Amino acid sequence: MLYVDILVIGSGPTGSLITKYLIKERIRKVCTIDPSGIWGGVHFSNTKLCNILVDKIPIFIKYDEKTMIEEEFETSLSCNYLKPVLIKENDVHKKMLSNYEIKDFQRPWFLEWKGKLCLMHKTLKDYIMIKNLKPIPSTVRILDLRKSIVVLRSNAVIKYKYLIWAAPLPELIKCLKNVPSNFNSFLRRFKWISSHIVILGLEGKKPEWTLAYHGTRATRAHTFVVKSYNNNYILYAIANFSDKEKAIPGFTEKLISDIKRLQIVPSPFKIKDEKTFTMKYSVLSKISFKDLESLKSEIESKNILLVGRSALWKELSIGDTIREAKEVLKKVINFI
Repeated sequence: MLYVDILVIGSGPTGSLITKYLIKERIRKVCTIDPSGIWGGVHFSNTKLCNILVDKIPIFIKYDEKTMIEEEFETSLSCNYLKPVLIKENDVHKKMLSNYEIKDFQRPWFLEWKGKLCLMHKTLKDYIMIKNLKPIPSTVRILDLRKSIVVLRSNAVIKYKYLIWAAPLPELIKCLKNVPSNFNSFLRRFKWISSHIVILGLEGKKPEWTLAYHGTRATRAHTFVVKSYNNNYILYAIANFSDKEKAIPGFTEKLISDIKRLQIVPSPFKIKDEKTFTMKYSVLSKISFKDLESLKSEIESKNILLVGRSALWKELSIGDTIREAKEVLKKVINFI
């Protein structure tokens, strides 16, 4: 059995930042768990395309948060300031929600990109990674609140004094031992929409836009993002599927065909490389603030802190994520 003071579940942006803060505060017995085993987690780590390291998901930050984020990351951000374009008009919002009603879901973060934002050039992992340290690559099988222990998929057991949950909230409830009945009722209320993200390394004339939306049913993709790199450029094509759907076999090829057929980017172009990823909890359902706070309070009474977008079940900007991480840090320091 491994004994730790602080156990962090999830190494996405929030979990990585919190771990980094805890280490800076010289809290030694800290352990981070994530299935990916890397900083940035499954979705916010980077990948190599055309021998270029790129984010799996394009990262945008708000203009009014840029200075604060630069101070926090202790570096200047190289950004492309952008104005989105609409390739085809229609209800882009409704298209992003697949078969669900707008009233039942939080506003998709893709739509927030329409505001005053800039696209980060360097990968997010460059700012949040912790040198000479990696998360344990595993998932949680059992969380025993009474004994304050976590059992991993490998059957390794970790006993903690304080647990920080920075992973999706439904996954916490699923792994609880002796789940309270009111927790199970919450589990049935969680709905989400997944994003299928195709990243293409292209050679050819670059589009004049950096961010574009497509509102009709001519293609399943709703959002396109371009990042330029010397003679090549990277194109992100994002399509959504409800939790009741799955991308059909050959969907990536269909999406690439749509890009050519609809002339999303100037022709001719050559595909040099491609990657595909799926983000499970991409768009989150609405649950009343009162109900979420009640659940959060009950969980926190067991020495577990919820932090981050999918753990708190609410949309957060990069700046919001930093502020949430700092608030959790204060609570942990006071506890220890």
